[in-house]
Amino acid sequence: MTKLSQSIIHAQIASSLQEKVTFRFKVTGNCMWPLIQKGDWVFIEPFLTDPGNQIGEIVLMDRGADFVVHRLVRINGSEVITRGDWSKLPDPPMKREKILGKVIFIEKFRCRLP
Repeated sequence: MTKLSQSIIHAQIASSLQEKVTFRFKVTGNCMWPLIQKGDWVFIEPFLTDPGNQIGEIVLMDRGADFVVHRLVRINGSEVITRGDWSKLPDPPMKREKILGKVIFIEKFRCRLP
């Protein structure tokens, strides 16, 4: 897949989430191990109103070139800090509006986990 086609697909997904369409993503990394592992599917529910995020939620963040699913560990006004469960260090702060939705369930081996 070329960078251009990746960029187009990314823009379509981000736009659809902003239009309140639920998405399913196949996980490509192990940063949320052991709960979410490479090859699992995560179902993302876009926020229908003001997110009102809760610390501990697993959220989908738009990082511009890609998406990341990490746990919300801190909210500082208009910025949030996330971290992968497997990581010792938090991610750099991001604007709260970069959170597109939250994980509503995980599919592993054709079984759904709430």
